[in-house]
Amino acid sequence: MQYHIIKSLAVLAMGAVLLAGCGKDNKDNGKPEATQIKQTECGQHFETQAKNLAEGEQYVVEWVDGTARVIHVGMAVTCDYESVTVDVAVDGSTVTVDECPVGGGYVDCLCIIDNMFTIASLPHGTYTFIFKECGYENHRQEYTI
Repeated sequence: MQYHIIKSLAVLAMGAVLLAGCGKDNKDNGKPEATQIKQTECGQHFETQAKNLAEGEQYVVEWVDGTARVIHVGMAVTCDYESVTVDVAVDGSTVTVDECPVGGGYVDCLCIIDNMFTIASLPHGTYTFIFKECGYENHRQEYTI
């Protein structure tokens, strides 16, 4: 009888330890990731220096409040897109950003938007940013943040 009680208590203790780890926020792992992703309405621009850029597709990378803020100015999406996903990978001084519109694609029109996001846990330094759209590289540039 005591063996079953001890065994049950051991199982309960192990379960409690496992469940205690489930409440932690896995985003605080020090790995840079895109957060605060937002887009403008079709044909609109964010109120930043991005508004003063020349026509065409451009990127702005700034250091704001301890994070790298990236603005993709002039991103073409279908008029019925729902959102834009952003995946970030860092390998030494190379930052690869892959943006991909999600949803839509059932209309025959394009909309030009700005896509803005932040990359946390990226220390000050000089980086080569590789920008991709849905896996295809479209821009590469060095930035010091």
